[in-house]
Amino acid sequence: MAKWILAGIALLIGAIALLEAVPVSATSSQYSTTYSKFLTQPAPAVPAFAIPGGNFTLYLKDGVTVSDIQAVSVLHGPYDLQVLGTNGNTVTVKVPGNIAPDDYFLLIKTNKGTLVLPNGLRVFKEWPKTLTIGWVSDTHVTSSAKIGYVCGPYFQHSIYQLEKMCSNPIPLHSVVATDSAYTYWAMMRPTLIINTGDDVDSSNDLLGYEIMYNIMDHAASAGQAHLSIKGNHDNPPVIYTQLIAPPVFYVTIGKFVIIGLDTGGDRGWPTMNEIKFMEKVLDEHPATPR
Repeated sequence: MAKWILAGIALLIGAIALLEAVPVSATSSQYSTTYSKFLTQPAPAVPAFAIPGGNFTLYLKDGVTVSDIQAVSVLHGPYDLQVLGTNGNTVTVKVPGNIAPDDYFLLIKTNKGTLVLPNGLRVFKEWPKTLTIGWVSDTHVTSSAKIGYVCGPYFQHSIYQLEKMCSNPIPLHSVVATDSAYTYWAMMRPTLIINTGDDVDSSNDLLGYEIMYNIMDHAASAGQAHLSIKGNHDNPPVIYTQLIAPPVFYVTIGKFVIIGLDTGGDRGWPTMNEIKFMEKVLDEHPATPR
């Protein structure tokens, strides 16, 4: 019964209807969707990757301890995940051998509450021999009324400029365009969607980041893993780091390693500490394509 209580709450937050699984006494206020209160990684836009029977790592914030972990998707689970061991702020987690390949919400029960983490774990049947990347960039989601105009291959913020090239401009809001892009790639089923920056147009647009979070939540509900790398419009990364992902990270997918660095705002390049971080990761994975 405890499994279904957690599964029902996760799917409700992810806009997934499993009402029969949710007891009357359960409320969404018992759960948090702010990953940064609990974890550094994984995050809503930086999942962990594993195969059935394999392991992955949780990187906890100071003072957080984990007592129970479950994985659930629209079609599969919930599965109980086994905590193999804790070393400081890192927790090694074992994936069941019978888990179905899918993109999973993680429900992580801690001493600080229970975290519901969309896109927390992508499980492959076996490690991919190649990566197919669905590329999204400069989505510039905004909660304001600002729109652009498209016509064929052309895009302009100014309809007057676009009318010089096209007789029938179509208004398009960034939210619609971004949701459509993620939906398109989810239908094409790449190994991974990668958003290479400027998720939101203004780094202080809390509602814009909440909208972006929901778009990613929908992609996870559709079974599509995705990853984001911070852009200059996401700087300073206060809200970005709280809701979306850490600004510097790396993940491994079998023989592949993906490293995300932060080029700052107007700075435009990684710091020396980030370069050293990247070199350390590459040294630790010498035979890994990157």
